[in-house]
Amino acid sequence: MGAQLNSIFLSTEHVANCFKCGVPILAASGSRDRLTKDKSTFYCLNGHSQGFYGLTATERENAELKRKLEIEQRQREWAQQRATRADERADSAQRSANSYKGKLRSVKERVKNGVCPCCQRSFVQLARHMASKHPGFAVDSAEEAS
Repeated sequence: MGAQLNSIFLSTEHVANCFKCGVPILAASGSRDRLTKDKSTFYCLNGHSQGFYGLTATERENAELKRKLEIEQRQREWAQQRATRADERADSAQRSANSYKGKLRSVKERVKNGVCPCCQRSFVQLARHMASKHPGFAVDSAEEAS
């Protein structure tokens, strides 16, 4: 009988202390993991019911990692959206710049051919005409370069 009690005592482990009376609760080896996983109710020797109802350390860690992953995914999506919008704005600005370059090229070509950009008349001596009739139209070479 003594050997049998010894084997029962050796095959048990301290699971917890009762939250009401503080009595140690012993259970079969590995029971704490099962009780924590199943979230089932167990009793102390004085009959107080209790259980491991919260998240286990692994569950808490998994939940925290999942939350961090979701945050990282949202941040990556926001960064991709910002990059896409920036690319669209850059493309729009490039198209606008190309359009203005084309218009400027057209005006320069017309001026080169002797057509006044202000009054649309043709002149043989356009440079003299521009200097005498439209002096404010002259563009500084620094502005033209930029």
